[in-house]
Formats: sequence, C-alpha cells, structure tokens
Amino acid sequence: MTAEDRLDELAQQVWEVMEAERAGKPKLSIPARGLRILVETVKAAEEFKPSQHAKRVVYKKHGILGTGLDRLLTSVFYDTMKRMGLL
Repeated sequence: MTAEDRLDELAQQVWEVMEAERAGKPKLSIPARGLRILVETVKAAEEFKPSQHAKRVVYKKHGILGTGLDRLLTSVFYDTMKRMGLL
C-alpha cells in the first residue's frame, strides 16, 4: 500500500467519523479532496512546528492558499488540533 493510498484511507475514516458526529446537523461542504488535504495538514503539523507554517506549506502544495477552501479547512484544522490537545 502506497503513502497516497494510506492518506486516502485515513481521509475516508476521518470522513466517516465526522459524519457520525454530525448526525442530525447540517452537512459540511468539504469535498473529498479537502478532507485529504486536511489529513495531510494535521500529519504535517504533528511532524514540524509551528503548526501554522505546516498548514501553509501543505495548502500551498495543493494550490488552495487564500481560497474559500483554505478558510473552511483552517477552521476545521484548528478545531481538530485543539481536540487532539496540540493547541
């Protein structure tokens, strides 16, 4: 299994957990690509600091820096980091 496959599998697992937690609430409009980017961002933030720099590096790599998807994923990213106890 390649690293890409593992990231895709992890993104799918995150998606399922998010959907289960949000049962009965309005759907989030995060595309599958965005979820994969989010997983990669959290992984990068755990590997090197500051987490804001890690986020910017990953977002730039995927070409979403400064877009609407950037703002949405940033919100979810910081919430995730807070829940993990990393912020």
